[in-house]
Amino acid sequence: MSWFLCLKSFNVRITSGFMGIMPLSGLLASYFWLGNQFYWIHHVGFALVLGGIVMVNWAHWIRKEEAKRTQQEYTQFHACPC
Repeated sequence: MSWFLCLKSFNVRITSGFMGIMPLSGLLASYFWLGNQFYWIHHVGFALVLGGIVMVNWAHWIRKEEAKRTQQEYTQFHACPC
């Protein structure tokens, strides 16, 4: 429930990034608290999630700068076609 309350309070860019971080935090917790083994493929998963977060933030930044340059209104909900 607290997750949904936070969604209303923060920017979409921030909350979308945390949606990708939640599985990562679960995986890290399984290593440290449960003693699960770490495999090389997990590095690929970490890189994909973090790369996705960077790409979404970069796309929003580009659209925001473009809107500022052309003096148009910028809304974060229409920054990306997805």
